[in-house]
Amino acid sequence: MLVPKIYLVDDSYDFRILAKALLEAYLPSAAVVAYENGLDMLKDHEKERADIIITDTNMPHIDGVNLVNEARKIDRQTTIVLLFSGTIESPGLTEDMIASCEANVILSKPAFVDWIKEMFKE
Repeated sequence: MLVPKIYLVDDSYDFRILAKALLEAYLPSAAVVAYENGLDMLKDHEKERADIIITDTNMPHIDGVNLVNEARKIDRQTTIVLLFSGTIESPGLTEDMIASCEANVILSKPAFVDWIKEMFKE
């Protein structure tokens, strides 16, 4: 049986814990790896490709848009979900920049819970 690998990237500890628990509840066979830093995730993604990457937009070291673009250079097949808090625009990122990145799905963090339930329901 193929075990899906999910990389979860968010600088918020609380959100990482919540999202990881939610993913594991709805997709118990998945290997979910949580990262505080997108640069660390990219290093691992180069070694072992993720099936799904879920990343926050506004983070230190590398923002979510640039993380998506760098992950696409490594693997064009990975499903990438870009999350944002509050409004879609973040410091240094405009709505156009976010919309033009190569994420498969762009969601607010509150909508993420519903997306997980819908995508992985039995």
